[in-house]
Amino acid sequence: MTRSGGALHLMMLLAACQAIAEERLDFATRILPILTKAGCNTGACHGAAIGQGGLRLSLLGYDPAADHASLTRELGGRRIDVESPAGSLFFRKGSGELDHEGGRRIKRGSAAERVLLQWIAAGAPFGAADLRVARIEVEPANVLVETVGTSLPLRVIAELSDGCREDVTALALYASNDDAIAEVDKAGNVTLRDRGVTSIMVRYSGQAVAARVAVPFTDSQFDEPGFAPRSFIDRLLLDELRRLRLPPSELSSDAEFLRRATLDLTGRLPGPEQVARFLAAPPSPAKREALLASLLASEDFSEYWTMLFRDWLLVRGARG
Repeated sequence: MTRSGGALHLMMLLAACQAIAEERLDFATRILPILTKAGCNTGACHGAAIGQGGLRLSLLGYDPAADHASLTRELGGRRIDVESPAGSLFFRKGSGELDHEGGRRIKRGSAAERVLLQWIAAGAPFGAADLRVARIEVEPANVLVETVGTSLPLRVIAELSDGCREDVTALALYASNDDAIAEVDKAGNVTLRDRGVTSIMVRYSGQAVAARVAVPFTDSQFDEPGFAPRSFIDRLLLDELRRLRLPPSELSSDAEFLRRATLDLTGRLPGPEQVARFLAAPPSPAKREALLASLLASEDFSEYWTMLFRDWLLVRGARG
């Protein structure tokens, strides 16, 4: 199959899955994302530990079964009225028709309103118990633009556990890691505000992915550094510096290298004798490599990194 043929096949598959998604009303993959986008299950609303206004939902929808039970079974099921979907307490609160501390969350005439009413009219089903969002993708995932002020739209595709792929751009949640470099609106439109690089975090139905966006640090051409890469990490860093047109820093002095390496690998500063001994030797790559090998073989390294991994992995010692 040619590249164009493969792209056409993918577009046809996506369109078919989109049509299927619009017909089915599974709570976990169709209804819950609407509530999450509307902010209903955040920590400041019904996703709080004790809920809000008598309704408690799982934070950002991590427990679809419990959320479905809360909406359809609690209070004798009075939140849902399948005979009069628009008269449902659940719908009237979210649409702002009834007094609601969170205000209007569902816009009148929107696609979200239409889907919610269809779901209620269908009996507020939970749908397939094993259907879930397996992963999400964002396009573009890594983009470099030349000019500050440029805007670009993101597109989010969700892959379900049954293999179907859906465009969920409108229901995904977006957040910039650095608003000074790039801003993103609720629809996923990114605007570059300054030179630099940052990530746009994209979340949907318990899945998360990042889109990397950047503007080169300068308009001038990249000056090749005066050093040869010594490892695959050096090569990756050099490729990124070229891409961002960011000149590499000068080689650190022996004193700076000793302090940084010792702190990073052992969590402590080098002692006076170690400093004097290291600085007395002539500068050379071999001297630095020998220092690293010595630090990696030390008990300080083992103890420091054991402590770090214990904290990261939340290891708790058992008392006998």
